[in-house]
Amino acid sequence: MEVSIAPELQGSVCLGVIQADGLTVAAAHEELEAEFTGLEATLRERYAGVEPGRIPGQRAVREMFRRARMDPTKVRPSSEALLRRVLRGETVAGSNTAVDLNNLGSLEQLLPMGIYDLDRVRPPLVLRLGGEHESYPGIGKDAVSLAGRLTLADEAGPFGSPVADSARAMVTLASRRVLQVVYAPGSFPVEGLSAILDTICARLVRYTGATIQYYGIHAR
Repeated sequence: MEVSIAPELQGSVCLGVIQADGLTVAAAHEELEAEFTGLEATLRERYAGVEPGRIPGQRAVREMFRRARMDPTKVRPSSEALLRRVLRGETVAGSNTAVDLNNLGSLEQLLPMGIYDLDRVRPPLVLRLGGEHESYPGIGKDAVSLAGRLTLADEAGPFGSPVADSARAMVTLASRRVLQVVYAPGSFPVEGLSAILDTICARLVRYTGATIQYYGIHAR
C-alpha cells in the first residue's frame, strides 16, 4: 500500500494503515453489539462530568489539529464527536459491522479512524492539507469543506479525513475490501500504534472473516 504524508505535515501526524480483503459485512453482530454497549457504559462512567476536550487522549488529538492549523473547537476530530454523542447517552453502533468496528476502535483509543471501501479508492494515497475550494459529499451530510484541513486523497481526489469521510468511499453491506486508517499525532509511540493495529486486525478477522493483506505505520 503506497501511502505518503505531505511535507507540510512533517512531525504533526502519522497514519496506521490496514488493508483487509474478503470481508462479509453484516447489518449487525450480537457479540460486537455487546462489546460496543459495554464500552459505551464504561466511557459514560469514566468521563461523567468531564469536558471531552480535557480528556488526555483528546488533548493530544486536538494538538495534532492545531499543528495542522485546524481549530479543534470549530472542526472537531471524529473521535471527539463520537465521544460527545456517547456521553450524551446516544449509541453510535448500528451502521454495519465494518463501520461499527471502526467506531469501536476510535472510541476505545480516542483517535480519529476511517474505514473505506478499497474498490472505490485509487491508490497511491497522500495525507495533505485540503485546497481552498476542495470538498466532497459527506456520509449523510451535505458538502464537507476540506479547505486547510487534514485530507486523505487518492488519484481521483479527496475521500477521507479525521473529521468526516466521503460518501464516495463509504463501506456498505456490499463491500468486500476495505482500507482502515488510524490518524494519530506524530508523537504517538510506534509500539502503541502497532498494538492498536493488531487489535483492529484481530477484530476484522473475528467479526467479518477478513484476510489481512497489509498493515503498517506511515510517518515522515
